[in-house]
Parts: sequence; C-alpha cells; structure tokens
Amino acid sequence: MILRPIEVHDAEALRELASDPEVFASTQNRPADTLEEWRALLAAVVDRQWVFTAEVDGEIAGSFSMIRMDGQYAHRAEIGGWLGRKFWGNGLATEAFCTLIAFGAAQGLERIEARGAEDNEAVCRAGERSGMRLESVAMRGIVRGSRTIDELLYVWIKGVDRCPG
Repeated sequence: MILRPIEVHDAEALRELASDPEVFASTQNRPADTLEEWRALLAAVVDRQWVFTAEVDGEIAGSFSMIRMDGQYAHRAEIGGWLGRKFWGNGLATEAFCTLIAFGAAQGLERIEARGAEDNEAVCRAGERSGMRLESVAMRGIVRGSRTIDELLYVWIKGVDRCPG
C-alpha cells in the first residue's frame, strides 16, 4: 500500500467505496454523499500536506489523514482514516497508521492520537498494532443515532512508545 497526497480526481473512486453503508457504520459520519460534494471536499483539502489517498496495487482503497494541532498543541496531531470494505482484514489500516506515525515522528511531533468508537474494532487493532496504546476512555463520549457509546483514545508518545518502521 502507498499513501499519496489526495487529489480532486480521487473523488469518484472514494465516493464509490464510501457508498457501502458498512464502511461508515462504526464512524461518526460519511464525509460526503454526492460526487459534487466529494469533489468540493477534496478541493478544500487537496493543499493540506497531510491528507492522503491509500492505494493498493494502483487501486484507490480509502483515505487517511494526520491533522496537526496549532499553538501550544503544535507538538501533536490526530490520525484517522477509512478503507473500502474489500480492503478490510489485511492489515492495511495498521500499515497506514505505522506510516503516519513514522511520518509524524520525522516531522518532530511528540504525540500522535487516534480516536475511535468502542465498536470500531479496526481503529482499536490498528492503534495497538502500530505501537499506540490505549490512554483513555471517554465514557458515553459518542452519540450514534439513539445510542451513546464510549470513545477510545489511542496515543503514541515520542521516546515512550516504539516507532514503527
């Protein structure tokens, strides 16, 4: 798998992957619905240096990002992402997290976070397998429909946790 800077022309493939209701069943929400909304979203983020398209053997598989904080929090960032269902179960989310953590460490970040709902097993596995550790649980931190569920916070700390790669 490779992570490359996201481009507006990725919109159609990402929209197709995201049209599967299972892809966003355990996340906050789908980023966009229509192709026009996807193009507008990608146009808005294309110049951000840390928003990536995931590709497997030349095929778009999903998207990942690293959002660096500002001001007194500029030493840290949050990572996240998603994959189309046909790419699940192959360790690709873990590989993406490892790549983003190594990239963030090379950029001088000291703390990298990943958040996920308690029922989002992929985020939990990717966090643990990429060298992150569970730091906290925000009990009833996420409202999804009529349910309130816990939010898990995984972290990688420079000098404390192993850096992949």
